Formats: sequence, structure tokens, C-alpha cells
Amino acid sequence: MAVAEGDDQYSVWVGLIYIFNLIVGTGALTLPAAFARAGWGLSTIFLVFLAFMSFMNATFIIESMACANAVFKWKRLQYLKRNSMQDKKNSEQTTSKPPGYGELKEQTTSKPPGYGELKEQTTSKPPGYGELEEQTTSKPHGYGELEYPILCGDSTPSSYYSLDKRIELVEMANLFLNKTGQTMLYCILCVYLYGDLTIYSAAASKSLMDAVCSKVPSNMINITDWDDIPCFHASEGTFTRIDCYRMALLTFFAAMGPFVFFNVQKTKYLQLFTSGMRWLAFVIMISMAIHLLIKYGPQGKPPAFDITGMPTLFGACVYSFMCHHSLPGLISPIRGKSHLGLHLSLDYMLISIFYLLLAFTGAFAFANLNDLYTLNFVPTDNENVFLEIVEYFLALFPVFTLSTSFPIIAITLRNNLQSLFLDTSRLESYNFVVRKLIFPIVAVVPPLLVTYYFPEDISGLIELSGPYAGIWIQYLIPTFLVRSARRHCANLLGLGVVNKYKSPFSNISWTVFVLLWSFICLILLVLNRTE
Repeated sequence: MAVAEGDDQYSVWVGLIYIFNLIVGTGALTLPAAFARAGWGLSTIFLVFLAFMSFMNATFIIESMACANAVFKWKRLQYLKRNSMQDKKNSEQTTSKPPGYGELKEQTTSKPPGYGELKEQTTSKPPGYGELEEQTTSKPHGYGELEYPILCGDSTPSSYYSLDKRIELVEMANLFLNKTGQTMLYCILCVYLYGDLTIYSAAASKSLMDAVCSKVPSNMINITDWDDIPCFHASEGTFTRIDCYRMALLTFFAAMGPFVFFNVQKTKYLQLFTSGMRWLAFVIMISMAIHLLIKYGPQGKPPAFDITGMPTLFGACVYSFMCHHSLPGLISPIRGKSHLGLHLSLDYMLISIFYLLLAFTGAFAFANLNDLYTLNFVPTDNENVFLEIVEYFLALFPVFTLSTSFPIIAITLRNNLQSLFLDTSRLESYNFVVRKLIFPIVAVVPPLLVTYYFPEDISGLIELSGPYAGIWIQYLIPTFLVRSARRHCANLLGLGVVNKYKSPFSNISWTVFVLLWSFICLILLVLNRTE
């Protein structure tokens, strides 16, 4: 629950780049084909709706985090107040014991001038306020004002609510949910984050393997033949594709793994670099599709509405706006959070525009779309050097995107594991091995082992950790957290203390709507699997 201070903080625009990189991943490459099947009109409405739902639940996470900060501050003040009262009581007891107390008492009865006026002022304070005031006078200016809104009951924003301390989902669950809710959140979060790390590392390694090795012959496309397919046609089996895959996997972990030992702020330059590569890849694909549209006209004829393509569209879009599991770690280091909700909404709008441009141009430019959009840009003329460069660059697109997401997901998992097993309020009291080494290793080693030894068996993990756990992470968990957090803080602090980070969707009807939408999502997932 560390606070990002000084050089560890970054501007709100850098924070939005973090969130943009986390949301926009390789799942965007499946959107054009899904758009073409479900129809451009239905797909547009559905994508905008998903963006709205994801944004609403992101505001729920932000509000819950502000509530958790308020609870910790309230507990800290109560602890200080009790210590102050106990110290005064001990002081009164000790002053009554020494000999000669009467002479000292006579001396103290002659009060300095003006003491009576001061006493009259302090007697007008609420009961117990004097003890707290005595203790807080030695604190920095403004520290004692934290309780003032509660005492006066004014409906004014309180400094209780803030986003300064990073409080992960596990810690919020410990504060606001019952034992059943806590257990469910632990299990779902671990399955989802471990699944993501496994999928990301496998996808990045396969992309590197495909970029390095020769193209697979058309009669050897079965993934179980990897052990027998030579990486290069001239190698005659001495160096197979599975060997190249494992080397790429170890290289990926060697490059990305060390970031897990630090905080997300240390990935700043990696985020900026890969964000530029990501934007360049999107611009290339959109520009080439627009060029084809201008030169040959619309080759694709997608319908406006095709309800039968809805399950496929949902399967492609369920990951499109996922960032909720890592929001606490990304927003706590941001400087100037006063307009965080507005900035976050701009990020969501930019991402939606990107998705729509990519999907629209692809759906109309190509008569037949591959499920992975980058495969539509494989050049047929191998003598064209420019197209060869574009081919390799787009083939490495998953590596650029996953290289930014992998450290953030791993750090999020590490932080939540620490919150689950350690007391984060006294994290520095643990030894170096427990504090710095164990949890990063526990976060990255299991995905490495799974993807190294079982690269062909992760499809079931994708189905489990992706859509089903994703619905919980993106919709249900934020909803349950914010409902419990609002009730808890109202009972603890009173209704007069206003949360300035409160979600604009605070009416109970919004949470009911999210629950209904989650049920519809489960139906769509079942239908998608039966196709």
C-alpha cells in the first residue's frame, strides 16, 4: 500500500498511456472479422456500449479505492486519538505521585494572563476534541482538519477520500466483502492474472518464432508437429520450431521478468516506446486498408445487422476494454487526480475511435478476413522490400503490445499476492527476501513453466481465464465492491462527508443493470462456445 511520491509519480497523460497500452492488446486484431460477421451497425452500437459499461465499472473501482483510503485514514486517526488520551491519562497519574505535589499545584494555580479566555474557548469544543487537538498540534498543518467535516456535519468534500495510497483489489475485498466474497475474489483474480501471464508469454513467443523461422509448409500445420518441423528449411531438423519457441520464451522472460521486482513507474520508458510501436502498427493497417478502398473500392460487403454474429462479436470484444484489475496500481502514482474521471473518459473515447477505424476499414477493404487481422497484410510479392518490412513489423505486433501489458499484469499479481499474505501497512518490517524476492518469483515462474513445457495445452486455460473470469473482473467485482464500500463508509464516516471521487453512476439502478448485463454476457459466452 505504498504511496508514490516525488520521482515515482507521473503526469496524468503518462498514466493514460499506461491505461491505453493495457487495454489495447492483440484482441483488437480479431475485431475486423467479428465486425464483418455481425454487421457494421450492430457492431458499432455494441462496441460503444461495451466501452460505456467498462468505463462505468472503472469509476466503481476508483470510488472503492477512495473509500478504502478513507477507511485507513479514519483508523489511523482513531489510533492516534486513543494514544493521545492514554498518554494524557498516564501523565495525570504520574503527576499525582511525587512528594511535594501540593506545592507544585499551588504554583500552577496561578495561571498566566489570558488562560481563562483560552479555557473558555476550548470548553466549546465537542467532547474528546481537546485530546485530539493536543495530539495534532505537533502534526503538519491541515492534519487535524481531517475530522472536521464529521464534527460539523457539513456536506463538503473531505480529505479523508483520496487516491494517494495504492490499495489493491484484495485489500478492498478484506475491507468491504465478507469471507465468501473475499475467497471468490482471491480465486478469480489469481486464475485470471496467472492465465493472462501464461497467454501473453505464449503469444509473444510464438510471434517471435514465426518471425524468425521459415514459413510452415501447408501440409504441416498441426501444432503437435512442432518437435519435428525444422525452424529453417536448411537445418534438416537439427533446430526445430519448438526449440526456437523456447528460446524466444526465455528471452521474453529475461527481458520482461526483471520489471516485476519494481513498481509500474519503472516501466515508463518501455510503455512510451512500445506505445509508439503500437500506434505505428495501427496507422499502417488503417492506412493500407484505406489505400485499398481508394484503389479498388469496397471489396467487403458486411451487412448492417446480423444478430447471428452477436456471440462471435462478444467473444472478440470481451477483452477490448479490460483494465480494472490493474487500475489501483496505475492511478495511484498520477499527479493531479482532480479530473481523473474526465481524463479516463477521454482515454476510453480514443480507444473506441481506434477500434472503430480499424474494424470499419478492414471490414470493407477485404472480401475475406482472417480471424487475426495482421494475416491479411502478408505480401504475395516477395520482391517488394517495403511489403516485406511491413510483414515482419506486423508479425511482431503482438510482441509490442504484450511487452507493455506483461509487466503491468505481473506487478498487479505480485501486489495482490503481497496483500493476501502480508500486512501491507508494515511491509518494510519484513526481511528483504520476503519483501522483494518471493512474490515476484511466485508471480512469474508458474506461467514460465506452463508455457515452456505445455505450449500446446493452453487453449483450455484461455477459455477459463479469459471470458468467464473476465466478466467477474470487469463487471461483477467492481459492482460488489462499490456497493459494499458505499455502505461501509456511510456507517463509518457519516453521510455528511462527501467522496469527491464518487462515481457519477451512483444510483442503485446502475448496479442492478450491471448485474443483468453480466447474466446476458454469460448467455452470449455459452452460445459462442456452442457455435
